[in-house]
Amino acid sequence: MPPSVLAQLLGEMGVGRDTTVIIYSEINHYRATYMVWALDYIKHRSWAILQEGFQGWKKQGRTLTQEYPKIKPVRYEWKAETDPDVRASFDEVKNRDVAKSVLLDIRPIELFSGEKGSWKRKGHIKGAIHHFWIEDLNNNGTWKDVEVLRKNYADMGVTREKTIIVSCGQGQTASHVYFTLKYILGFPRVKNYDGGFSEWSNIDSLPVEMGPQKTETEN
Repeated sequence: MPPSVLAQLLGEMGVGRDTTVIIYSEINHYRATYMVWALDYIKHRSWAILQEGFQGWKKQGRTLTQEYPKIKPVRYEWKAETDPDVRASFDEVKNRDVAKSVLLDIRPIELFSGEKGSWKRKGHIKGAIHHFWIEDLNNNGTWKDVEVLRKNYADMGVTREKTIIVSCGQGQTASHVYFTLKYILGFPRVKNYDGGFSEWSNIDSLPVEMGPQKTETEN
């Protein structure tokens, strides 16, 4: 969705530039974090995610309604500015400095390996490492302890001093790891490659790998 269209839709929902947006889905799902990333991209800074999502809200016995809210549309004052620090372009992924960055593929392992997938070419972008996004969550949908997350990522070579580019099919599920790294762990340089494997795999001249992730002894 073009940023200008998102800004228009926000205004139609009664959201102004200074409105705090509370975001939730059924549980801590990528649909909520994708909205966070979209707001970050248009530099809407006032937002929050509901921990445990709608499932947690119901479990706590909080108030529910089936009434539609009354909305007063407003003009969303957007100055056509996007944040390049949260979005990785195709050229940035293609020309990235492998010594200073990590390309993280967060799809299920069967898509990463090429065992399954509906793309023109199956597998993953050459040089990407695998980390399934759901592994960051507890069974109830809450995020794992910060120290556990930090260690898990460090074991993969995902550390604060590097630029982390997260990728999936089209940037939606990758937004969940974007959120985890940027806002749970406080990593300073995290970008979502929203072109994803759909864009990359469609260009025959670009390198694509199949098979499981190699270990250090296999490299």
